[in-house]
Amino acid sequence: MALQNQLKTLEQDLQQLLVTLEHLAAEKRRLEEREQELMAACEHLQHKNRIASQQVEEILAALTVKRPALLTPLED
Repeated sequence: MALQNQLKTLEQDLQQLLVTLEHLAAEKRRLEEREQELMAACEHLQHKNRIASQQVEEILAALTVKRPALLTPLED
């Protein structure tokens, strides 16, 4: 009888472990999906950053070309 009780307890424990394992597997899938979303967002932001950096470089280059004219003193 004691062995039957132990077996029943072990079966219940196993069922609980299986449920926990299923929950963990589902959570892992959700985390992996979120990781993919974040990686895509990061790539998008890096792309936007590259574009913004290029625009800043172009603006600085344009200002450098115009700068000598801006620094020339006005004659009366």
